[in-house]
Amino acid sequence: MARIPTDAREFVLARWPALRRTALLVGGGGERPRELLLATLVELVADWRRVEDEGRPVAQAQDRLNARLTALTPDQIQPLPAATSVTVGDRVGSAWWALRPGERAAYLLAGELNGSPDPGDLRAAEDRLAEAHASALVDQGRDPAPWDVSGDVRRLLDAMLREQPAWEDPIPLIERRLRQRRRRGLLVTAGVAIVALVAGGMVWAGTEESRQAGQATPTPSTRPLPTFDSTNGFASWPARGRLASDPRIVGAIAQLSGGADRILWADDTGGLLRIVTAPREFSSTRPPTITVRSGGINLPIEDLPSRDLWLWQEMALAILDPHDETTQQLIVLADPEAQEARLS
Repeated sequence: MARIPTDAREFVLARWPALRRTALLVGGGGERPRELLLATLVELVADWRRVEDEGRPVAQAQDRLNARLTALTPDQIQPLPAATSVTVGDRVGSAWWALRPGERAAYLLAGELNGSPDPGDLRAAEDRLAEAHASALVDQGRDPAPWDVSGDVRRLLDAMLREQPAWEDPIPLIERRLRQRRRRGLLVTAGVAIVALVAGGMVWAGTEESRQAGQATPTPSTRPLPTFDSTNGFASWPARGRLASDPRIVGAIAQLSGGADRILWADDTGGLLRIVTAPREFSSTRPPTITVRSGGINLPIEDLPSRDLWLWQEMALAILDPHDETTQQLIVLADPEAQEARLS
């Protein structure tokens, strides 16, 4: 399980009610606001040390969430039902959902400690809500003057929220998504040669010795962006490496595994063929392991020495050639946004 730092966990639990309130009152009902809030918190926790160093975690969480919510289009927002228990509920409730998402976010932010809403959005929201409030009271034959507009709006919004079902504990959901994020990256470092596999593509830096004659001519592979719709992080990654689409390798891995394994990475470095594979699906009979094959470039694939590596705390580490100090390779499963590997 990907563990959230204690201080980040405490922050999430402390801010969850207020952020949920913003998500629902700006983004409306349905699953989308909840997903946007979870995505915000996963992003924040994954970058927690930097967020903490900057000293503005509350503002950063609110700003990142509002950026996602205010990008919603009207057809993506399901207005929450108006609360009939509030005197001006129907008229003011309709006015609330007629505001732009940015105006709703500004109105809510104005009620937060140290909130800094956009002045134009806040003024527009206050004016339109006050107009709807006064109109509702006039229709009821009442004088709007003595009524507290902001108090009535707050009671209306609170009543809307009470009608909404509770959301489940966010901590397990965030931990699960952090685990999936960390399994989608692949970094391979070899001596002074580094292959950085990140979401956008591949960067290769190495020594001339690693490209000497005698190595197999690589078959370039395409490297499309990964998809993020799999519960098994490996299953979402396209194969990486210059030999990942080599027909000889693809066919041999399919035959050796009966089609159950897929290639994560394949290439020739330091005069050796390296292949990293993982099960397409994990189960009680297919444990969470990756298989590393490494050997002479001209050996049949089935004769390459191999070993299985268990995943440990969301990261798999392995020295491919521990007997040869000049061509050691470290395989690291890491976050796709990682730009470098620091080894100790």
